[in-house]
Amino acid sequence: MPDRRLVHVRIVEDRELFAAQCLEYDICAQGDSPIKALEVWRITAMGQVALDKQRGREPFAAFPCAPISLWCGIERDDLIGIYLDEITKVEPVENHKIGE
Repeated sequence: MPDRRLVHVRIVEDRELFAAQCLEYDICAQGDSPIKALEVWRITAMGQVALDKQRGREPFAAFPCAPISLWCGIERDDLIGIYLDEITKVEPVENHKIGE
């Protein structure tokens, strides 16, 4: 059965980098654009979910929620909602030759 728990990720600009910070679990990733930060966060989350499954734990069970300071002043439009089962979806990769 899919894990339909919803987590919220907030993108924050910090100097020349962007951070994707989950609020329900203190997991953060950085990138040079909002899209890249979210992409790196998803890869990080996928790895953690796989590790937790391997160890027989609920996904992110070892992580507390993000610091309360990150929850302050949030507008609903500032958040990206992601279902946990969508984090672990593997998207098909097209076959192609290197250099195409």
